[in-house]
Amino acid sequence: MAKIKFDKPDRFDAVRAEKGVNHTIYGANGHNYGTFKTSLMDETTKLYRLAYERFQREHGDDPEATSETAGVYSFVMINLHDWSGITSGGKPVPFSKEVAYEYLKDGVLEDGWLYAELRARSMDVANYQKVGDPRATKDEAAGK
Repeated sequence: MAKIKFDKPDRFDAVRAEKGVNHTIYGANGHNYGTFKTSLMDETTKLYRLAYERFQREHGDDPEATSETAGVYSFVMINLHDWSGITSGGKPVPFSKEVAYEYLKDGVLEDGWLYAELRARSMDVANYQKVGDPRATKDEAAGK
């Protein structure tokens, strides 16, 4: 029997899923909690499985990987890539994985709303779809 090459639509844009998309987070109180760039967190994809295997090799022995906040640690190391709008003393805090982990784990055991919101958005495949009509010109896609 000849091998059949099935036509299956893409569930998401692979580039956006790997490189990440920005999520600006507003609380119910209207406060802006910042903008966070996350990649797709979907355990059914090869992309995520490879990233998780790399995380295990590189960080599996870290004390944080087995702590009470291990989920936050793995999320930051695998899925969080950048941020803006995070401040300390009114000054912007530059992004790093270590600082992001400290920020998201701070108080997470009492109220993990922000971490849960970022995780939920990262798991939503709808956030990683192609933008615009792929047949559109660059100007049309840019809205010019």
